[in-house]
Amino acid sequence: MDSSVPGRLDRVARRAMDALVGTKQSLADAYCRAQSYAVDTFARLASRSNDFGRRASSHADRIRREHPLQLLAVIGGAAIALGIVARVRRSRHYEELKEIAQLRIEMFKANVREKIKILKIAAPLAGLGIENEDRKTAAFEVKRWRAQQRMNRNRLAADTDGPQPRAVISHYERLGIRRSS
Repeated sequence: MDSSVPGRLDRVARRAMDALVGTKQSLADAYCRAQSYAVDTFARLASRSNDFGRRASSHADRIRREHPLQLLAVIGGAAIALGIVARVRRSRHYEELKEIAQLRIEMFKANVREKIKILKIAAPLAGLGIENEDRKTAAFEVKRWRAQQRMNRNRLAADTDGPQPRAVISHYERLGIRRSS
């Protein structure tokens, strides 16, 4: 091993040169891969564009042959719409019309937001209202059942002429009616 300063400098220079050559080779490989990928991607894109153009052209030819009046109507409608847009753009009232359109859009958005807020509040309340109606119905049913129970108890109390048959007594017991004495 050469431990002199010039020997060390020579080794360091060799290592730096090796690293530089390795880096240069890596960059060259990466550049070749990127170039190859770009060429392949461009070729695929060109092929797809050609296919799309052919399909669009054949579709347009078919529409032209099969539906000529509809095609003319669409072209005329598009021309009218473009004419209106061009006229509005050239108009000196363009800014006013633009502001009016923006104002209408903002009003529509605010209206939709307000309705959504109302729906967010109303939906749970509607659920509570339905639940409340169910409660009212249930309360009515309970009241009706209790009235029926009272009537049954009154009938049982009225039937104190003599001993009750066992079947009647067990029926009242199943209903939860106690015979008052």
